[in-house]
Amino acid sequence: MDSFSRRSLHKTISFAQSSGELSEIWQHANCRSFEIMPDDERPGMVYITEMPPYDRYGIILTTAAGEKDDYRDLPDEIRGAWKADPNGYEQIIRNRLSDAAYSLRASHPFRHYLSTRSRPMTPEEAVDAISEAFDTNRVYQPAIMPLKLNYEDLQAVAAKRNAASKDHAEQTISEYQASISEDIPALFRGLRNPLGPLPKDCRDKLLSFYNSPSLENWDNVARLIISSGRHNTPWGIWTSVDPAAPRSLNMNGDWPRTPDRDTFIKILEVASTDPKLSAAVKTVSADDILKEKLAAENALRSNMGLPVLTEVEVEEAFAETDHEPAPENDSAPTP
Repeated sequence: MDSFSRRSLHKTISFAQSSGELSEIWQHANCRSFEIMPDDERPGMVYITEMPPYDRYGIILTTAAGEKDDYRDLPDEIRGAWKADPNGYEQIIRNRLSDAAYSLRASHPFRHYLSTRSRPMTPEEAVDAISEAFDTNRVYQPAIMPLKLNYEDLQAVAAKRNAASKDHAEQTISEYQASISEDIPALFRGLRNPLGPLPKDCRDKLLSFYNSPSLENWDNVARLIISSGRHNTPWGIWTSVDPAAPRSLNMNGDWPRTPDRDTFIKILEVASTDPKLSAAVKTVSADDILKEKLAAENALRSNMGLPVLTEVEVEEAFAETDHEPAPENDSAPTP
């Protein structure tokens, strides 16, 4: 890699270490992009991840208002071209998609998991490692530490998540109780947003559509947060109760149609449903956390071109932590 790029990368690493942000992105002139994550536990060390182009490039369909409407992955043959020629991938994209819209997406699905699995490096080591990937025209792969699993750790993660879920559920119940006060008109009782009961200006917009359904009035309420459920907007709730509800706007940015009055009433009823505590609390077990970790590990391995974990490898990952000899037993063999 040329000296200018090395200096640029080194400067970005230094900024990442001093900015206080979770991570920074460094992009080469040929558009190969790398995420730099400082190691909070080991000052001066960083984690490096190359962002696969299928996390960066895509054909984006947008509405007239500029909102993303759909996302479609690139063809498999273009994905394969990245591994074969990462340095020339940008030009491949430009040649193949010269008449289509594409965008850079600064995200990586495994970045947080990688921070616990890849080996942290000094800035000098990171620059050398990325330079070597450029000089050999290969995809950068971090050095992965051996997988270690421990049921006590899994149980602790599950307990922490369950406690957070219970706290969140109790907060949701409290917000709901505040939203059913008798001084709130009956039509809007139970409706709420993260700040509490639905404010009057939002209620007025809902009432305007209720009294006079129109595309304009629907556009004013479709994206309002009116509930704490998974589908928390009128549009989201509509799609959950009506399979025929539009999932996107027309290409000119207009709504294909609006819900009728009966459907709108149903939307408000769903939004104002009492979130029972027993239903609101989502509990997980240590086995659930293990499944998540193994899924993330296999996704990471797949991304690196490695086979999925075998049962023997999973047992070995537990053996390395659960059956390590006590530190004071110097005569015990090292696993």
